[in-house]
Amino acid sequence: MTTHDGGKTWHPVSGKATTGWRSLACYDTENGFVAGSMGRYTTMAGGELQEAFAGASGLRGVSDVTIATDMRGWLVGDGGLLLKTENAGISWNQAEGDVPRVLRDVMDFRAVAAIGDSVWIAGQPGSVVWHSNDDGKTWTGQPTGHTAPIESLAFSSATHGVAVGALGCILQTSDGGATWESMRGSNRRAALLAIHAHENHVSLNLMTKYAGELGYRTVTTVAARRDVGPDADEGRLLDLRLHEAVTTAGGNSGAVDWAFPIAAPGLDRDQTELVREWQMLTDNHLRETMLARLVCQLSTWRPEVIVIDDPARDDAATTLLFDAVRLAVQQAADPNQHAELRAELQLPAWEVKRMFRRLPPGSEGPVRLDAYEFLPRYGKALSMAAVESYQQLSPNNVTKGQRETYVTVPLKTPDESDEQTPRDFFAGLVLTPGGEARRELTSINDDILADAQRLAQQQRNFASYASRMLDDQRQAAQLVAQTADIIGGAPDDQAAVQLFNLADEYRERGDWENAEAVLVELTERYPDEPTTIEAMEWLLRLWSSEEVCWQRLRNSTSVQKSRFESDDPIKPATLVEEIETNPEPVIQQTSVGGQVMIGGAADQNTVRRE
Repeated sequence: MTTHDGGKTWHPVSGKATTGWRSLACYDTENGFVAGSMGRYTTMAGGELQEAFAGASGLRGVSDVTIATDMRGWLVGDGGLLLKTENAGISWNQAEGDVPRVLRDVMDFRAVAAIGDSVWIAGQPGSVVWHSNDDGKTWTGQPTGHTAPIESLAFSSATHGVAVGALGCILQTSDGGATWESMRGSNRRAALLAIHAHENHVSLNLMTKYAGELGYRTVTTVAARRDVGPDADEGRLLDLRLHEAVTTAGGNSGAVDWAFPIAAPGLDRDQTELVREWQMLTDNHLRETMLARLVCQLSTWRPEVIVIDDPARDDAATTLLFDAVRLAVQQAADPNQHAELRAELQLPAWEVKRMFRRLPPGSEGPVRLDAYEFLPRYGKALSMAAVESYQQLSPNNVTKGQRETYVTVPLKTPDESDEQTPRDFFAGLVLTPGGEARRELTSINDDILADAQRLAQQQRNFASYASRMLDDQRQAAQLVAQTADIIGGAPDDQAAVQLFNLADEYRERGDWENAEAVLVELTERYPDEPTTIEAMEWLLRLWSSEEVCWQRLRNSTSVQKSRFESDDPIKPATLVEEIETNPEPVIQQTSVGGQVMIGGAADQNTVRRE
């Protein structure tokens, strides 16, 4: 998009529409250079986007580009990618000098700035800004005293510049980067780092509760990318969607690692083939590369708690990742491990306090995440608070609307450990609101608390009641006719979600007609809700299906209200009364010393009324 009036109006740039662009540098109003994932690039000439080309950087993507009016420019990206141009991006070459090669496996550049012959580059980790004052012939590391990733650099002169990055951190320099002063977010770090092999395993329920509700700074990483191979189109925007989903839930960062692709269907379930593929991509240094990247992540974010998925028997990607993360946690705490890397990046050792694994659905564990737990700051149940963030990711997410259980992963030998199994991720850990790993907590609106709790209770009861009825074909059909009475008191956004979830239950049981009926009601009653868009898409696919059309013509049937009729119908008043008066509690919430105890257990986290 281009603007000629300071952003009041925008106009699309002509040219072939493509996705995956991550950076744009213009050296005048009509000409520039565009680059993005896997090194793809193109030029903008005369205000028109030219044909895109595949770069020579392999899996490494381009994160930032700068081009000056004299046509000199710089390009940076994943895996220490650093290139220079003398002709506004027509050709790119290695700089005469280079940053230390030990950084190539772990340093992902995110930002570049240039003033004349002076160039600065930075990224993840943000502990060092690399500077050249001779147009790239030599490079010097400039420590920042700050480890979180730097996302952008801007210099107004060869001496004055600003760096901004993750966790809301802002740094400035007045001596060309020789020293950096923190202006905002000094020493901020993550309280929790979740690492997954698959994007559909990301728990946005966890992010919503611990980041959005309780203020813990959280980061999510997906270790395996899926934007290569036959399914490349589906994963091409995953990095943007993941970050948007995590931040919508209250988290601080969501990222997809570039180094380990799942390039073929089923590869993530075949450990032998997966190891062979990743060994080839890392020049037979898979173990060293994966551990170095993980250790660097841990030292960058400095989390108290790590969360990872329990590896299923046929999940080779999660199995490899689980073993690597556990070993990386040990190495990150040992200053003698990766000593050369630590010295170049100015990264101290970091000790993770706890590691948890998420158990398969239906399992029991000491740490539980209830989808219908009431969150007083959101004023709604967890599943309702997390809806918007889940809409950013795959609809096949295995944690959406589900009860989750976690168990600790031992990080020490039994003789070394004297800690009892905690019943919460942060039980016994002191992370003060407003501190380096936790935001200030917002106040709770007491005026709406009672009504909001009552609604959350009804939603839980409805879900429980519906799950019992849906396995009985007659009652399942009758339930559809009573939904209006059950959800009538809920706000439109939550009522729409309830209907969509009910339709999902029908679809999981192969009951397409009842699913259709519920989604039709959803679109008619709540046409303006975001959830309705997904409902409309499903209905369109259903109604345009040749097989569905053939089946209905063959049976001479159609969706009619009469199918809900029964000699023994459910009485609306009885159903509503049971849902409203079901004794099953939504949460155990008590007040002790002016504090609201989430979950009711004495060792769980508390949130202070403000």
